Amino acid sequence: MAEANLSGHPSANPQPTNLDPDQVRGLADSVFATLLEHFSSFQNSAAVEKEGTARRFSPKWVVYHDIYVQALEARCGESDHAAHVRGVLERFTRYRKLDNKDLSAVSQLDLEMYVSARLKDSNKQGKPLSARTINNEIEILNTCFSKAGPKEKRGRGRKNFGYLEDPPWLEKLQVYRREVKTVETWQIADFVRATAKATSPRIEGCTPQQFWLAALLLGMVTGLRRKALLKVPRPDDQTLIQKGELFLPAELNKTKADLRMSLGNEEVVMLLTSLPSRVGEPLLPWKKPNGRPMTAGHFSNTLSKFQDDAGIPRESRVTPQKLRATAATEVADVFSDAVAKKKLGHSPYTNTLDTNYKRLTPTDIDRQASDHLAKIILPHFANGGNDQGEKNR
Repeated sequence: MAEANLSGHPSANPQPTNLDPDQVRGLADSVFATLLEHFSSFQNSAAVEKEGTARRFSPKWVVYHDIYVQALEARCGESDHAAHVRGVLERFTRYRKLDNKDLSAVSQLDLEMYVSARLKDSNKQGKPLSARTINNEIEILNTCFSKAGPKEKRGRGRKNFGYLEDPPWLEKLQVYRREVKTVETWQIADFVRATAKATSPRIEGCTPQQFWLAALLLGMVTGLRRKALLKVPRPDDQTLIQKGELFLPAELNKTKADLRMSLGNEEVVMLLTSLPSRVGEPLLPWKKPNGRPMTAGHFSNTLSKFQDDAGIPRESRVTPQKLRATAATEVADVFSDAVAKKKLGHSPYTNTLDTNYKRLTPTDIDRQASDHLAKIILPHFANGGNDQGEKNR
């Protein structure tokens, strides 16, 4: 009785074969064809499984962008940034009619067409949107779609949702360096006279004129942004009167960093100390009837109205943005860029000071440099260039 091959391997119990070469080749072709059939079947099954997975994990665009904003709000709260992001995504949805479109069906063409439409839009003043404004929206959209991309093993990609294999992405627009608008001394004088026309805010212990003069001084000395200007809290007397300082907590600062500011001389400190605000409340004492701080929009509208009543043209009006740019330019020119960056609360490694705030006006040193270069040329004009004897051959 033949012994059984228990191992299952041919070499464990070899059997003699009498196959000729043609039979061997035919058998090999048959085996290869069988393997190829099984491999093709496996590929088709994998493709079906992958396609099913993609369908299963690709939500509607409106569902995804809501998930994205909720995740953003969970991380940084219901901040102005989160509200701005939601507004951009909702506008993108509206412009491209994406209410019933799957996330995976939103393409780069949708981004291109959205930007094309935004280039035709205007701001509240009726002017075309700036390239920086549109680039800000492009960055929001790129970040949103990148978050929907594949999960990665390390880095930020670990937190991606994994809905898209290849998310759409768009290049930013070219940004040209424009002249920064600052405030001249005659504009400050016009503003001070215009404050006599102000009828708001009506605050006990503080006239409208006193309020706006304090806002002007605070905006120039600190260089604060408009919203920070309205929210910076009044410190205790030791910090305000003895040290002459203000402190803006990180949660109230756009850069999310604590900012400590010097107020300068005693006259500035005493004027700000006279405001009827309490410790911990906004230093500029303007509140809604419900006790909450006044909105930045209403602040700007009131600021614009009394300057308009005083006959000041729109382009000559004082605004918090112009005051911030003036503070940046003056400090950078008189002291240094490093001091100006510190004053504005910027990192020493950024160039935001140059691109957004510093006005590139000629300084005394610039004029001296131009005068020095002119003196190299002008002497030759007097003698018609006949000073060849001085030439070093």
